[in-house]
Amino acid sequence: MSCTFEKLSVKDGKLVKKWLACKDVNRWFSIDNWNRFYRWVSRSPNHFLYAAKIGGRMLGMVELGFEGEKAHFALIIDPAEHNKGYGKQVLRHFLANAAAMTNDNAKVIVAGIEEGNHGSIRCFEACGFRQNGSDESGIPRYEYRL
Repeated sequence: MSCTFEKLSVKDGKLVKKWLACKDVNRWFSIDNWNRFYRWVSRSPNHFLYAAKIGGRMLGMVELGFEGEKAHFALIIDPAEHNKGYGKQVLRHFLANAAAMTNDNAKVIVAGIEEGNHGSIRCFEACGFRQNGSDESGIPRYEYRL
């Protein structure tokens, strides 16, 4: 099935908020105040949230932020759908459409993935990301060159 990306709606955001309450998501990706974060992103000219839908059903959320020629990328998959290949499917579809989704401004997609998050590491590496150092917090940085 094909994957589509739509601007994250308030309704979709409520679903993401539930996902963030799940320990399998929360230990790797936490947002203290979802409503504040959502409002901030909605007003930011360089930051975007997308609902990733497969077969019309929201199975993930993509966070995308721009800094020069870098597009910072984060992905959350519905915890009930972990280990079913949806992360790779969403990520591959995003990368296939990255030029359009980044307005041809990005030269590299960057994702911070904590060392113990083996599922995400396998997913991102399978899609062509390679580790390239760490960010200022010490979280390993994975990059995909466009």
